[in-house]
Amino acid sequence: MLKGDNMERADTLIVNGNLFTMKGPGVGFLENGGIAISDGKVLSVEPTETLLKHYYSHNIIDASDKMVIPGFIDAHIHTSQTMMRGMAQDTSNWMMKGIEPLRYYLNSTECIEASQTTVLEALSTGTTTFGEYAVPEHIDLMSEFYYNIGVRANYSMLIYG
Repeated sequence: MLKGDNMERADTLIVNGNLFTMKGPGVGFLENGGIAISDGKVLSVEPTETLLKHYYSHNIIDASDKMVIPGFIDAHIHTSQTMMRGMAQDTSNWMMKGIEPLRYYLNSTECIEASQTTVLEALSTGTTTFGEYAVPEHIDLMSEFYYNIGVRANYSMLIYG
């Protein structure tokens, strides 16, 4: 899009989308809405026609006939344990008697790799924020990974004893 007078540059413009902002009445639905983004931050959310009067960009995403929503939040996740999916579904008290004993056989490298795989999988389906259960010795490595890929996390530490 060409720059006009009094227009601000944005890294990315998302235009013509059906936006669900979660702000205002209902779910904050805005038909034919636009979003201006720079440096990973939302600059503006407004009707596409208005947005294009205020912003220009060389990276424009046409979201016609698409839904644009905020990132999902997974408020309780054990990312390092997802590598054990399906290992205890047929067990009563599957968490404490099925999965919990197995986690002691995982080393730190395996836990971190499982966490990273799980977060990347979740990102691919729109989850951008995690309520992460973590053992203290993994927090620094996990925090660095979360930070480097640009997701948010709130940690709940495992308390022994």
